[in-house]
This record gives sequence, C-alpha cells and structure tokens, in this order.
Amino acid sequence: MNKKYLVIGFMLLGATHSYAIEQRNLQVVCDKTSTILNSLQNSFKEIGIISGKGVGPTPHTLSVWGNPETNTFTILDTHGDTTCVLGVGEEIQILLQAPEPTGPKI
Repeated sequence: MNKKYLVIGFMLLGATHSYAIEQRNLQVVCDKTSTILNSLQNSFKEIGIISGKGVGPTPHTLSVWGNPETNTFTILDTHGDTTCVLGVGEEIQILLQAPEPTGPKI
C-alpha cells in the first residue's frame, strides 16, 4: 500500500470488554486539521464522503474521506483545530443505500 505517512487507529486504544477476544494498541497520528486535509486532498486526491458528530464527553467530528479512483479511504477524528487519523484502508465500498419501499405502490 503506497498510502500515507498518516497511520492508524485510536478507538480501541486501551479499550477492553468482557467479550473482547483481542486487545489492540493502535498508533494514532494527529496534526493541525489544515495540514491533514491538505495532504488528503492534494497528495491522495481524497474527498469528504461522510461526516458527523462523535459521541463522547467532548465535541468532536468523525469523518471518512476517500478516493473513488483508487478506492482508498481515511477515517478522521477532529476536535477543534486538531485532527487525528484513526485508520486508512483500501477497497472502499459505499454501503449506505435507500431502503426499498414497503407500502403499496402508487
């Protein structure tokens, strides 16, 4: 994978659950939001795909960026002017689709 100096993961850092089979210690890369977004847009030709408010004690935004030509993607967590890369990947697939109508046809 020729992708990014920005490498991986935050969500499972230190998290344990009674049903967990494995625990992962993932590396997180954080920088100024403008630096991260410039890199995604200019170096990797990624565009914003989805964004939303993260749930937690402090306000933050989670977003997914991707390149439809290379099928690469990046998951970001932004708080203020700092953005952290939670993960990068390949072979992105868009799963969100409108549901089929269930009522009578008009």
